[in-house]
Amino acid sequence: RVEVPDYRSGLTGDLRGVRIGLVTGAVDADFLNPQVKHFVGKAITDLGELGASLEDVSIPLMNGAAAVTRVLLAVESASLYTDLVHNRLSEWDYNVQLDFLVGALLPAQVYHKAQKVRELVRAQVSEAFKKVDVLALPTSSEPAPPLMKEAGLKSKEEAASRMSGRRSLTGIANLANVPALSVPCGFASVDGKDLPVGLQLMGRAHEDGLLLRVAHAYEQSTSWHMRRPPI
Repeated sequence: RVEVPDYRSGLTGDLRGVRIGLVTGAVDADFLNPQVKHFVGKAITDLGELGASLEDVSIPLMNGAAAVTRVLLAVESASLYTDLVHNRLSEWDYNVQLDFLVGALLPAQVYHKAQKVRELVRAQVSEAFKKVDVLALPTSSEPAPPLMKEAGLKSKEEAASRMSGRRSLTGIANLANVPALSVPCGFASVDGKDLPVGLQLMGRAHEDGLLLRVAHAYEQSTSWHMRRPPI
């Protein structure tokens, strides 16, 4: 039997003594939408005003997280669902078919190298957590996008974008095996629509309670989570 900690008891709204690390390669990345950069920067300032101390930290391999994640997911998915790949591939969405086929065809040395890079990413994240308690960075480089209406890739540039940029921001936590969450921190105007912007918070392994404490304190001091995007 596993006892679930009483996370609610730690939701005090007080962040004094909490050290928050700003992942510099993420919060100031040149691929960030300017509105995202503004809202995430404001959210981090708000955390400081709630009592947290702020410090810059670096994860040098962050920009490679998307490529490593794509390789691992593609290979492991194709390996897990071999029957679907060989006999029922047509039942899946076109983009999922591409993922399965890429995973089935990638050489073993590519997968091995991705695992090696994953270990390096994990080591860099662990090193960052020696200085701070929580990492703060954008959830995505863009506001939340509308759902795709058509399957398929339209260009090589679109395919390349899936191996870099915003997907690297959320790939770090998965590669490092640490908890992460996203909280709304603003709404950006895109083509006449206000779409949500997310602040991502990452914590040490098994320190979910502290992560929830920081997220809860931020949400209690703002009203972004009360807004809804257009449907």
